[in-house]
Amino acid sequence: MPDDYVTLRTCPDVHTANVMRSVLAGSGIDALIPHETFASTFPHLLAGSGGVRILVRVVDLERAGELLQQAERASVLETERLSLRQLTEDDAPFILHLLNEPSFIEFIGDRGVRTLDDARRYLQAGPLASYEQYGFGLYLVQLRERGIPIGICGLLKRDQLEHADIGFSLLPEFWSEGYALEAAAAVVDYARVTLGLGRLVAITSPHNERSARLLGKLGFAFERNIRMTPEGEELKLFGAG
Repeated sequence: MPDDYVTLRTCPDVHTANVMRSVLAGSGIDALIPHETFASTFPHLLAGSGGVRILVRVVDLERAGELLQQAERASVLETERLSLRQLTEDDAPFILHLLNEPSFIEFIGDRGVRTLDDARRYLQAGPLASYEQYGFGLYLVQLRERGIPIGICGLLKRDQLEHADIGFSLLPEFWSEGYALEAAAAVVDYARVTLGLGRLVAITSPHNERSARLLGKLGFAFERNIRMTPEGEELKLFGAG
């Protein structure tokens, strides 16, 4: 019956509404998106200029709201070609692969991750702890159309730095396609607009010219050389804002 349905959420566009409806359908919740052809059936539920409504049955309302909140916490950003979401322990196999790429070890460092258990511990102590403490962290970068993971990109808060810094690393087979710039630009915008972070920094190894050029395209400028520890490698510090 029409009266059994209520508005769960008003979305900015039909695409967003369809994505949310798919999330609900995957959990067995029937959701509707009314439009002009439903006017005679749902006259009181049609969206005006304010957006596109998602309708669910009253009995599903609470559970549907919880499912969307969980999905939104996990899925952070979308760009034209990419989606960025929070990492989970289920991503341990990919993290094990990425962190042992020669390019990762050369330009970022050897994190000592050699097994799946190591990868899970890395996730627990790094990204997962950061989400809990700061509300942001490193995110999994995936090809939007196929869901293929290609790297990580996001924000870190290190004790040695006053401001959050942006970090990124992609598998080499996905270099030179503009993916790193696309993901990093989305993270910078998210940091400024959603998180309200006015100033961001970044650090690179002295010989990582590829990352330095990308940071320049994002509006970061080299500021000075720093060391994260007294005995550590000298790094380049970039800043923006």
